[in-house]
Amino acid sequence: AAAETIEDRISAHYADLSTKLRTAADYVAGHPVDVATRSLRSVAQTSGVSPATFSRLARVLGYADYEALREAGRAP
Repeated sequence: AAAETIEDRISAHYADLSTKLRTAADYVAGHPVDVATRSLRSVAQTSGVSPATFSRLARVLGYADYEALREAGRAP
């Protein structure tokens, strides 16, 4: 089976996310290149969502941390 994409994981968890986590998830889904290539601080600043929220989102989606989510975003 193909590996789950970040989008697949967001879709699977979206209904259970808080408003803040949905905002972060929407940004991740809508800006995959930014997430893959820019720092957490930079993404947080652009999106208006705190770095801690992105880190929490990564864990909720089943990644070890935000860096693991970024790596998944870089995968072909």
